[in-house]
Amino acid sequence: MPFKIQVIDRNDRKVQIDAEVKSSSQQERFTYRNQTKLLPVVQLPVDLPIYRMKNFRTSVEQREYIRQAGKNEKFFASGEETLSAQTAQHKILLQMSKDSRGDIYSELAHVGTQSEPLLLTSHGVVVNGNRRLAAMRELYTLDNNLYKSFGYIDAIILPESAGPKEIDLIESELQMRPETKLQYDWIPRRLKLRYELNDLKIDRAQIKEVYRFKRETDINKELQQLDLVDEYLQFIGAPGQYKLAEQSEQIFKELQATLKDKSPEEAQRSRQVAFLLIKHPQALGTRVYDYRNAFGKDLNRVLEQFAIENNIQLPEASPSDDTNIVAAEDSDDPLAGMNKKPSRRYAPLTPLLQNTPKSKDVAEHIARIYDSIKEEQKEEDKRKAGLKAAQDANRLLHSINLAESDPDTFPSIMAQLEVVITKAQKIKAEIEKTAKAKRKK
Repeated sequence: MPFKIQVIDRNDRKVQIDAEVKSSSQQERFTYRNQTKLLPVVQLPVDLPIYRMKNFRTSVEQREYIRQAGKNEKFFASGEETLSAQTAQHKILLQMSKDSRGDIYSELAHVGTQSEPLLLTSHGVVVNGNRRLAAMRELYTLDNNLYKSFGYIDAIILPESAGPKEIDLIESELQMRPETKLQYDWIPRRLKLRYELNDLKIDRAQIKEVYRFKRETDINKELQQLDLVDEYLQFIGAPGQYKLAEQSEQIFKELQATLKDKSPEEAQRSRQVAFLLIKHPQALGTRVYDYRNAFGKDLNRVLEQFAIENNIQLPEASPSDDTNIVAAEDSDDPLAGMNKKPSRRYAPLTPLLQNTPKSKDVAEHIARIYDSIKEEQKEEDKRKAGLKAAQDANRLLHSINLAESDPDTFPSIMAQLEVVITKAQKIKAEIEKTAKAKRKK
């Protein structure tokens, strides 16, 4: 029988927590407002705390639940004190507690005791430890004798002065640590990042420190990737359904990196081609990532051949087509340069590159064209393999520095050079022979 959620009145929770704080003799060091403070540790009934709904680890699953259950889009956001939302959140968190990447449920079932306290607000909202609480609740319900210790949970209580911005940063600091057992999935991480910057107006320098970004410009990269996900979901007619993109992290990272070096029109077409391939991975026969150059460096070759095979006449390229390169990656605008007025070179292809009932056929066609380009490139590489080897040999010979070499190695170097000279003379003779034969023809 699953754990039965109950939501104790907010004021009643506060009264009970205040009483426990007042009588508590246990404290733990905790960094609060950039200072190390001793915060009270209390024991509370396992059914007293409530889950925090502004939990971006569960944001994608929340959206999916809303979609499948036909709930109002603010079901979770405005339902922190409601039984229905808390029950739904418990199910999501319980499932996450069993994730093989950080199976806290199995660990708690094995040790049978709480190893570190949860972190709660003064009103009993869980800031850190939502998954652990879900697991302990379920285990206690499963066997309240074997897991008797889970009937009461240890919790550190934050000061009443902790506001939404501080709570969010505290959660980020704790959850983004490299040693955290279950790291944030890539889309929830970016949703949280966007919320903290746009809604909570948290300073970028502070975000950089909490998320451990090496540079502030790396923040833009993640925001760009999320914007591309939003655009993709809009493209396929499924806005906000992030589960449809959660398996495509690498390809969206690749797309974001690709777009910053493209002209406005190329960026537009690149996104269209990428979105079609992401939507129809079964049309490729392999990973979408293996086709990244179809919307990257080989994009124009793909589009030119696509136009030819569809009997579409493209207008002549304008000299200015490639002059408006997308702004540098450190622009404040996550999609800087992408919305400039594009040239019209590939405009005739637009109807075919849209999300239409035939989009799978288009994706397959693009995949076949790119496969042909790869084969051509392999043949080209084979034809130029000799030249590349000669260039490499020349480069290596120029790298020999006798001044820094041990004189004892000179005889060995001489022996190697004799072999090289002999081989070079043979190759040269073959080239001259082949050239002479061609002249006779």
